[in-house]
Amino acid sequence: MNTTIIDQQCNLLLDQSDNSTENDNQLNQFFNIVTDELIKYSSMITNYNIITKIVTTLISIDKNKLYKQSQLNQHKLLIILRDYLIKFLFNQEKNEMINKLSILFYNICYSYILTDDIVQLFIYKPLIDEICLFFNEIEKYSNETKLIEILNRLLEIFQRIQMIRFDLHENSILELLFLTIAKCIISNFFIKKLENLPKNMLELNPIETLLFDRCIEYMYWQSYENNTLQRKHLLIICETLLQIIIKLMSSSLLSEPVIGVACLLSLNIMVMDNTTDENIIDNNYYHLIDYCISMLDQQGTTMIKRTLLSTLCHLTYNIDMIVYMKNNLFLKSLLLKMTESDDSEISFNTYRILSIIMNEEDIKRLANSNKIVAVFYLYFISMIDDPIQKTAFHSLLHSLKSKSCTT
Repeated sequence: MNTTIIDQQCNLLLDQSDNSTENDNQLNQFFNIVTDELIKYSSMITNYNIITKIVTTLISIDKNKLYKQSQLNQHKLLIILRDYLIKFLFNQEKNEMINKLSILFYNICYSYILTDDIVQLFIYKPLIDEICLFFNEIEKYSNETKLIEILNRLLEIFQRIQMIRFDLHENSILELLFLTIAKCIISNFFIKKLENLPKNMLELNPIETLLFDRCIEYMYWQSYENNTLQRKHLLIICETLLQIIIKLMSSSLLSEPVIGVACLLSLNIMVMDNTTDENIIDNNYYHLIDYCISMLDQQGTTMIKRTLLSTLCHLTYNIDMIVYMKNNLFLKSLLLKMTESDDSEISFNTYRILSIIMNEEDIKRLANSNKIVAVFYLYFISMIDDPIQKTAFHSLLHSLKSKSCTT
């Protein structure tokens, strides 16, 4: 087995000139020649050193070069590399190389438009099966830092796909991944970790970061409003975790990861199907409102304030909770102070809540009522054509509709 040709192609790609056309040609040539060699000598496909050199070369080049070469997103080389990742994902001796592969696929996912070819590269059942195996046996792998880093990155890839490609919300393979993560989030392992979390996200260890940053964010961005099965499992998550979250928040400690879980649970109110018995509200949601308001008055980080306000916004989808917020004598004055925040998201969500809990006379007395219109308009324009902002866009329309119905 002679690796000279692949070595030459790797060196040529790394040594390429600044000429754009020449670079494009070299990258195309690299993909084609390297693939031909791998297919010609099948033993190369599982050769650690060869695959490492190929992947190291590809993650060393400017990501923009991948973006300019969109035709490469359906190239056989990517399928070969994906299958290598699947085969050796749990092989500790190959962890470093598999980590580099996950970086390559992350770069590809964020460099290319998410065409059907890219989607098919990732939404591949053998790959999903391996990811699900990890989460089904997560306690077994909880100390394998490099493997956890790889899974974190892979899950972020699927999160991006689902945030942008809403047409895939009923895909059976992605559904399997969702159900596996949902099951993990109500496991005893997850709950034990939840009850012993540090205050800040930066203090989380790798397994806590995967669970309370990546997994929670992945679950947050699902299309619950379009999927009955997902709403059912979100409800199960809420029934399992809500009382625990309320107990943790009652300590009045501003724990960013705990507040993140609370925000996910508040989505249940936002996506309820009002034609079913799903709209029976757990009284703990009223406690959640109280703790969010109390914590907003503390000196929390910008991220904590954003999350607390998002949680309250989700809870305004229930009329009884709107009434409860209106009757809170402290909330209105607290939010009015927060409207002057330099953070646009904080300012925007503050106005959204105020637009629902204030009456017409309150609004007329505002010195900066024109600012409310400006803030809503800017966010409306920024969201309307952004697929990632679909849920937030619908939430904004809800705020406007609620205001029109209550004035």
